[in-house]
Amino acid sequence: MAFPTYGDALPHDLVHVVVEAAFGVRRGIWARVDAGLELARVNAAANRSHGTLREKYAGFGPDLDDVLVSEALAEGHAPDASIDDEVCVARIASACARYGVALPGTVTPRRVGESRAALARLRATWRTLVPKGAIDLELDPRDPEKSFAAM
Repeated sequence: MAFPTYGDALPHDLVHVVVEAAFGVRRGIWARVDAGLELARVNAAANRSHGTLREKYAGFGPDLDDVLVSEALAEGHAPDASIDDEVCVARIASACARYGVALPGTVTPRRVGESRAALARLRATWRTLVPKGAIDLELDPRDPEKSFAAM
């Protein structure tokens, strides 16, 4: 999958790969891509939408809870190392509440710390790929935790 670049920050959709694996999200964005969803088309439609969050993400299908959980997880992961893991947990919980989805039981300070460390490693690699390159990650939506262990 080709991702647009935003300087040395990780692309948002790449963050979703990590958080969906780390927190066991089985019907998130990348499980739907694995099932044939065209992410670029759905993202383009979402960017044009002015409706509610659920209307914006309607292209992902009727059951959006895991997609919205994935968004909350990605939103709550601060790349700033000076922000502690408990604050990130609170940010994720707040985003879940705003999106009307339950906070997954897998969201703990320890797991957030592990996922933030994985994102920091990827960010360091990403910065070496200028002007372009590749990172090879695998996400098995049937066993996301196993995928995360390999990240």
